[in-house]
Amino acid sequence: MRDYSLDAFKGVLVIGMILAHVWAFFGSPSTIMSLFHLESGITTFSGFLFAFGYATWFAYLSRDAEFARPRMLKTAGKMLIAFFISALIYRLIVDQAMLTPALLLRVLTASEIPPYSEFLLSFALVIGLGALAFKPLKALTERPAAFWALVAAGLIAGLFPLGSKIPQLGVLIGSADPTTFPIVQYGPWYLVGIWFAKHKVQLNLKTALIALACSGLFAVAYAVQKEIPSRFPPNTFWILGAAAPLWAYLWLMRLFTWRPGNVLVSMGENVRLYLLISNLVIFAVLAGRPALKLDIPAVGLTTLMIMLFCLFLTGIVRQSKTA
Repeated sequence: MRDYSLDAFKGVLVIGMILAHVWAFFGSPSTIMSLFHLESGITTFSGFLFAFGYATWFAYLSRDAEFARPRMLKTAGKMLIAFFISALIYRLIVDQAMLTPALLLRVLTASEIPPYSEFLLSFALVIGLGALAFKPLKALTERPAAFWALVAAGLIAGLFPLGSKIPQLGVLIGSADPTTFPIVQYGPWYLVGIWFAKHKVQLNLKTALIALACSGLFAVAYAVQKEIPSRFPPNTFWILGAAAPLWAYLWLMRLFTWRPGNVLVSMGENVRLYLLISNLVIFAVLAGRPALKLDIPAVGLTTLMIMLFCLFLTGIVRQSKTA
C-alpha cells in the first residue's frame, strides 16, 4: 500500500527546493530568506534520498530481483534523461553556449555538470547503483551490524577532505567545482530510508532524540568552527544537520490523512517533473531577465506560479496515461 504521507513529505521538499532556487536566482538580499535557503540546502537533498530509500523498500527491495531491477533501472534512466535536459538547457539558455557535438558529448558523459542540475544526476546514480547491487543491498537489511557499518562508513568519509576535480568522480566523493551531491557522503540517508521502511521504524521519542542529537552535532560544529560546515564537498556535520527537520516534516505529514489527488501528494508523486520543469522555467526567466530582483512576496508568488504550471502539466500527463 502506498504511503501518501511520504508523498506529502516529498511535496514539502519540492516546495522548499523551488522556493530556494527562485530566491537564489532572483531574490533581493534578506536575512530571513538566507536562513531559509540554508535550511533548504541542509534538508532537501538528504530528505529526497531518505524518501527514495523508503519507497525503494516497498516498491523494489521487498520483491524479487527479476521484478525490481528493470524497474529501478528504468527510474534511474528517467532521472538521467532529466539531468541531460536540464544540464543542456542551462548551457544553451543561461550560458548561451552553442549547441555542438562537443557540448552534447560533455553533457552526456557528465564531463560538464552545470549548476542546479547536479542533484538529478546523483538521484539517477543512487537508484541505478541500488539496482545493480540489489541482492547485496537487500541482504544488508537483515544484517544490522553490516548495514550500520556501511552507514557509518559514509558518514566517516565526510570527515576527510575528499573531493575531485574530475566531474564524474565528484558525483561519487564530492567536488566544489563543479558542485556535486556525492553519493558516498549522502548515501547514508538513502540507506536509513530503506531501514525505516523495512523495519517499520516509528517516529517516537527515541527517534526524535536521535534526530535532535544528529542536528545538535551540526550546531556544535558551527559553534566550534565559527562557520557553517562545508556543503561542497559535504562535511559529516552538514549531512547530519538534516535529521531533526526531516523528522519533524515527516511527523507533521503523518498527523494528517492524505489521499490521491491532493496537491502535496501529487507533487511528491511527480518529483522528477517538478524539479525539471521548475529548472527550465527558472533558466528561461534568468536568460530573459538576468538582472531581475524580487522582494519576498514576489519570490513567493513566482514560486506559486511555477508550481501551478507544474501541477497543470502533471494533470495533462495523468490524463494522457488514462486516455
